[in-house]
Amino acid sequence: MIRITLYLFCICLFSGCATSDARESADDKIRPAAPSLLAEIDELFADYDKRSTPGYAVGIVHKGELIHAKGYGSANLDYGIPITEQSVFNVASVAKQFTAACIAILIQEGRIGLDDPVRDFIEEFPLYEHEIRVKHLIYMTSGLKEYYTLERGANLNWESFFTVQEAIARSLKEPSLDYIPGEKWSYSNINY
Repeated sequence: MIRITLYLFCICLFSGCATSDARESADDKIRPAAPSLLAEIDELFADYDKRSTPGYAVGIVHKGELIHAKGYGSANLDYGIPITEQSVFNVASVAKQFTAACIAILIQEGRIGLDDPVRDFIEEFPLYEHEIRVKHLIYMTSGLKEYYTLERGANLNWESFFTVQEAIARSLKEPSLDYIPGEKWSYSNINY
């Protein structure tokens, strides 16, 4: 898992650096990514570009425009389905690592602190008996109630379609926490 996370992180770094190799034309349109960058990406993923290995999807976005997309390896090993630029993935909890990395960058820039109250950044965040700080969300020690443990209402369950906003709103509607922030750890989607 660490190796996969490292590769995903490298992709993010690569995509952030890719703009230096992309060339802008006179009308500010982006040409496809430079061949040297594409060769480096192909080399990075060469060991995984087989139907017998789980793979990767790579996309480079510059100024909101997709300038490169390519798949490597298989999306489904049982059926030998390759990953292409059209493949769709459920990123699920992998997004939490990127969110935490973004918070770390904001901390380095001095724009946010782990001990800052969440309400400093989200005014509508509920007032609880005990204050929830950024670190409580990042370290999953907030005590917020997980949405899927709560009644959804309107005779619906959480297996039916719902939006992230609906899940967050349902959890934050609870007047109390499961425990005092920082006193206990519990994996919780709602923290992120």
